[in-house]
Amino acid sequence: MKRILLPLIFFPFIIFAQDILYVDGKTFLTFSNEEIEVSMNLSKERQYGKYYIADIGIYNNTNQSFDFNPSEVQATIIRKGKEKQAEVLSHKDYMKKVKTRQTWQAVGKSMSEHSAASEAGKTTTNTSSSTYGSYSGNSRTNYSNSYGGNIGSSRSTGTISGSSRTNSSSTTTDGRAQYMASQNADRNVKEFTNQQSNISKMLNQGYLKRNTLKNQNYMRGNLNIKYRKADEIEIVVPVNGKDYIFLWDKDMLDEI
Repeated sequence: MKRILLPLIFFPFIIFAQDILYVDGKTFLTFSNEEIEVSMNLSKERQYGKYYIADIGIYNNTNQSFDFNPSEVQATIIRKGKEKQAEVLSHKDYMKKVKTRQTWQAVGKSMSEHSAASEAGKTTTNTSSSTYGSYSGNSRTNYSNSYGGNIGSSRSTGTISGSSRTNSSSTTTDGRAQYMASQNADRNVKEFTNQQSNISKMLNQGYLKRNTLKNQNYMRGNLNIKYRKADEIEIVVPVNGKDYIFLWDKDMLDEI
């Protein structure tokens, strides 16, 4: 266990002291005493958008119950000495984004599958034909005067030739093959939709929601923070009237 080199400052409602713990290779910043433990892991993920994922755990040993409201969590991104308030997504906002992305993905999957199925069983045949012909002939012309006497004749010959080319195509459809392809497309779309539904349920179950935490109970879940490049990230987690401040410096951010 390693303690962050930060001054141990204890104001009545602000807690800065933190320990670094490692669980299965993941880094957790933790504050704990005989009454409460608040811990956090921070990671980066691209799932229905790019986010910092704050994995927050809270253990209550205060001998009383208290409400935890994740909408009160705040994050500040520090970049090149400038601070900017980060967007922390509520459960409702994030699941709305998930639903929108999944809807568009399902539409794209359906169009792709059924477009391919519509071409199944089709056979196109291209044919071409050429014709060629020629004609040769001659003619003789006799000339006579007004008295009927032959005064001469002429002879002419000629050749006429030509060719033509015809291209045609025809398409036949195997109805059975197309039906089977359509059925397969329907199955693929349904399987894809089921997979998306399972992902949605997993994300919904794992996302932090408002809860009353009873004595000796533990809760854990995720919050998504909209991604921005950062040198430091400060995350404030209000728990039972106190603000627990978690500071992720550049070295720690480089590890995630």
